[in-house]
Amino acid sequence: MTKETDIVNILVVDNDFSETANIKSWLNQDMHIPWGITYFANFEEARPKVKEADLVILKPERKGLATRREVFKDINCEAFDTPIIVLTDDSHDQDSLSTYVMKRGAADTLIRGKLSRLAEAVEFALMRQKIRCKEREEAKTTLSMFMGDYSATNNNFKEKKDQS
Repeated sequence: MTKETDIVNILVVDNDFSETANIKSWLNQDMHIPWGITYFANFEEARPKVKEADLVILKPERKGLATRREVFKDINCEAFDTPIIVLTDDSHDQDSLSTYVMKRGAADTLIRGKLSRLAEAVEFALMRQKIRCKEREEAKTTLSMFMGDYSATNNNFKEKKDQS
């Protein structure tokens, strides 16, 4: 969320414009927090905006010789700290895309055209991300305190060693 506006910035990467309209409709109907949305037909167009997004909704499409898994891997690397919800083709999921992306950090998967729990998936993904960021900050603070204590102890040890 941007601090100035407290609006969740959602980036949709999907080349099906009727589907993006459907996504917007479900969010309008069910989201409980303010949000804004930006659409791109493919990841290459979306790449410069990924780091500005609070959440990405991705329908991974084959790109040249790249598989849908490779497309997810590319955007996941770019959106390191950004939750990604992946839209899969159907419940059969022939190439096991759902399992693949969930094992590699996707926030959730939804079947295209069955978006009734989209707003819930978005809100839960954002909550989990907020918790992760808070935990990371706490760990960073603890590590800094430990390193400070370690440095002071190490310096005292060196001083005592130099005096002997």
